[in-house]
Order: sequence, then C-alpha cells, then structure tokens
Amino acid sequence: TNYTTTTGIGFGDVNIDTTLGDVHTANIVGVTTGAGGYHAAARYCDKLVYGGHSDWYLPNRAELNLMWTNKLSIPGLRTAAGNYYWSSTESAANSAWQQYFGTGNQSNTTKQGYNYIRCVRRFGVGISDPSAAVIESGAVTYTITYSSDTATVNLTPAMISLNGTDTTGCSVSVSGTGKVRTVTVENCSGNGTVGISIAAGSATLSGGETVPALGPSNTFIVENTSLNCPTGFVEVLGSATLGTNDFCVMKYEAKNVASTPASSSTGNPWVSINATNAFNACAAMSESGFTGEFALISNPEWMTIARDLETVPSNWSSGVAGTGDLARGWSATTANDGFVNSAVAPSTGPSCLYNSAANTCASTGTHKLRRTHELSNGSEIWDFSGNVWEWVDWSTAAGFTSGPTNGTASWQELTTLSGSVTANDLQSTGGYTSAQQAGRWYGDSGGAALRGGGWSGGTNAGAFTLYLSRAPSGTGTDIGFRCVYRP
Repeated sequence: TNYTTTTGIGFGDVNIDTTLGDVHTANIVGVTTGAGGYHAAARYCDKLVYGGHSDWYLPNRAELNLMWTNKLSIPGLRTAAGNYYWSSTESAANSAWQQYFGTGNQSNTTKQGYNYIRCVRRFGVGISDPSAAVIESGAVTYTITYSSDTATVNLTPAMISLNGTDTTGCSVSVSGTGKVRTVTVENCSGNGTVGISIAAGSATLSGGETVPALGPSNTFIVENTSLNCPTGFVEVLGSATLGTNDFCVMKYEAKNVASTPASSSTGNPWVSINATNAFNACAAMSESGFTGEFALISNPEWMTIARDLETVPSNWSSGVAGTGDLARGWSATTANDGFVNSAVAPSTGPSCLYNSAANTCASTGTHKLRRTHELSNGSEIWDFSGNVWEWVDWSTAAGFTSGPTNGTASWQELTTLSGSVTANDLQSTGGYTSAQQAGRWYGDSGGAALRGGGWSGGTNAGAFTLYLSRAPSGTGTDIGFRCVYRP
C-alpha cells in the first residue's frame, strides 16, 4: 500500500524516533484528504480491528527496526529480496522512512511509493525519558503510560527499583490516576546515574494478561559536588558528549573594569574588542583562591550551556521543555517582533528583564524576549542570547582557535549542516530551529566564531546561534565576550 504526502507528521533521527508510532499514525490520519491524500498505510492500521483490539498503528522507525531485529520470532514477515516495510516516520515533506527486511537497512523514499505494512500495538505500558538530564538537587519524574486496553493499574512504589551508578538517598513515589502515572525520584545524595525499572504486574489488561516487567529506563545524572566559582561566575555541569568537565561561566557579559573583564550587572558590555584580545583578556584574569584557568569560553562549553538550558522548563514559553518558544533575549527586530533595537539594553536587573519595546525594557513581557536562562542546576545566566554577539574560542587548544571556514555563507536553519560543521558544534539535542527561537547559523570563510546574536537579530538570534563570517581581527560595537573558569 502507499503512504501519500503529508507534512509535519514527525521526524526521527538516525537511531531512534522519540515520537511513538501511534502518535505519528494519529497525526497522519488527522490530515484531511484534501490536504494530503488518503494516507492508505497509516489509515489501514488506524482502522484495523483484529484479535479483539482496535488500537493498532503503523510503527515508527525505531519500532520497525525492533521488528526486524526480532524477525525470526515474528511469523509472516517478508524478508526476501525487494521487500520493504513502511514506518510512520517522516523524513521530509514528501518522503518517509522504510526498512528493507532482507538486510535491515533503513532508507527514505517518496511517500507515493508502495511497500508492505505490519500494524502493531503497544503491550501494556511505556516509560518516558526523565524530566531532567542532570540535577544537583530536587526531583526528577518519569511518566508511565498504560495502553488503552488496560483494565486496572496496580503500580506502587514497592514495584519500582532504582538502578544506575549511584542511587544513594534516592526515594520513590507514585502519583496520578487512570492510565497515566507519574514516578517521582527525589532526595538523591550521590554522584552518578539513576534510572528506574518496574516489576511485572504493575497493571492488568482487559483480556486478563499481566503487564510484564519494564526497564531499565534512560537515566539522569546526579551531581552533588558543587564548584566554588569566582566572583560573578556561576556553575555549569559538564557534558560527556561534548567533552567538558564542570566549569564556571560569567553570569553576565564581560564588562571592562580597569582593562580587566568583570562579570557584573552594572555597566555596558565590553565591545569593540577583537577575538584575540578577548582571549588574552580572559586568560589574564585572576582572583585570590582560584588556581585554575581563566579563559574565553570555548565552543564545547557554549554548547554545554545551550544544551543544558534547552532541558529546563522555565526557559520555554509553555513551561514545558521543548514546547513553545525558547527565550532569545534582547534581540527584537521589526519583522519578527514589531519593533527593532539599535543599542544594548539600558540596564541589567529585574526591572529590565524583558525587551518590551525599541531600546526599552520592563519587568514583564513576551517570553521570547526575556534576557535570562536558567540552567538545570539552578544557575542563572544573563544575555546568553541577544544584547551583543560573543566571541567563542573554537577549542581549548593553546591560543585562540577559529572554527570551520567552509560552511555555506548564508543564514540557514540549525538542522542544516554544511562544510565541516558538525551537529555537536551547533545543534540542540531536541532538533530545535528558529521556529522555537533557538536561532540560525551562518558559515563563510572568516571562521572566528560568534554566538548568541545581537540586539536586533530577531529569529537569527538564539542560544544556539552561530556566525562564522568574521576574521579573528574583526571588531564591532555589537561584539563582546564572556569568560569561563576551569578548576
């Protein structure tokens, strides 16, 4: 059967599609015939009544691959040459992912083509990712979702076991009613990873079957050893993916205090300084009791902050991480916001938290124009996006290092890579773009990295914004910097 054209159904990355196939399927069949056709593959599964059940759906890319992995135990699968199966995962507006059941290879193809389908249904229960990736204190929750044919839910704290590298002090509670329950893990006092597993029997299906054991879940990280940071700096939790250890970063953009960078809420950012001089200014910093390294923030450290803040609900307009707009700060431009700035924010503090009108701030306003971000450990950082561009050292090697010089010289979405720029150089974990106010990026041959965007960047500004057109010798009244401290 064929798939037919739909848009905005859901995208999966190379290894896993984090949106379950039943959600994709519901989205596909929810598109009217006039907007995209009959959607035969998804609609067949959605309408299927078989074995006394009506909650069948077209599997997503990851679920389809799991079927292929277990193909020897699934009767009737077509594994001969030329046999492809549809997934419900879109790869572009007019293409979707398929899997060749001869070799297991996945590829994308036009939705107008014809493939086999195998409808699936979820058995019993699903467990979400943790609500936070890294914590120092507080609670982390998991959402437990039982299938539509669940008759009774019997989940209690006694049925939940903790796993990971250090679960010291952690306690577990269960809340909720109906087919959705919340497992809360809190009071953890160790330093390591924590996850959960659920014992068999947490629910009974309408046919009398007992839900099997589930887990282990994806884990979160507990870090209870806080850094002692220099004056005006805040702690940032490191990222194994990006190769960073815990470090301290200036809470505010650097200010010029007697030719020395300072993190302070008073005064305007230090601007009209080139990348090399910004690097040297940070490196020359010192403070009694701090024997580590002061440095210009590196790109991996910038990305560590950006990927951390994208997980924090308060940074999103909806209060739910990944939904709505990320704050992009003092960055208004007429095309995106109805007014445009021509200078830095007039002050920094609670009374100037939002960019409320041209060159004007207020204590309240539109979320996307808020100037602060909260990190997962509770640290607050100002003007990480907007106000002035900030020089970034591409690596932590000796001397200032530039970034790639072969990226496309035009504004492009963060999801589009060109030249030798990689995903870890600029992309969010959630795949966010300017549509979520995460920013855009610009390549070119200059190579010296600027991040965050300036006072009138609009949707080109954002926590993930990257600009590579300048040479290290370049300066501007809208270009500043920010230092870090590495213990």
